[in-house]
Amino acid sequence: MNMILDSISLWRSRPGCGVQARRLHHNSGFTLTEVLVAAALLGIGLIPLAYIQSSGTRNGVASNGLVVASALAIQLTDEIVNIPFIDTRLNATTAYVAPDATLSDANPLAANGTYSSACGSSNCGYTRTWKITADTPSKFMKRIDVQVSWNEYGVTRTFTLSTIKAE
Repeated sequence: MNMILDSISLWRSRPGCGVQARRLHHNSGFTLTEVLVAAALLGIGLIPLAYIQSSGTRNGVASNGLVVASALAIQLTDEIVNIPFIDTRLNATTAYVAPDATLSDANPLAANGTYSSACGSSNCGYTRTWKITADTPSKFMKRIDVQVSWNEYGVTRTFTLSTIKAE
């Protein structure tokens, strides 16, 4: 075996022998197939990331809407604390109605609780209503349900905050 290897190395090293050890020249770069496979793998890998990004954005918008709605409901319930039990603004209602104008701006409301005539942004378009039930949960008490509604991605969402006003 040693003899065969020696003869091959001698034969290659002889000048003028018609066969020379040649170095293969490769073009540097990638083939079209390699590029397409890499792009497909990258695309498949990015699909879950795009989904996570879009769902994160949706959840952020949803939580913002909920925070604004709860703040608007709390703002109105804070106003109710300072109203006497027998005040006519706290008369019982049969359904959800807009609160008295002395307690709340007209609907639609912006995120800060003021009237908004043009609702083109995400910070407006909230509707605040309330329902007052007399003698509930017991006599000389009023249950006040403040409901805030808004539109989110074409779906009407609502947040309801209940409080009790006692005599």
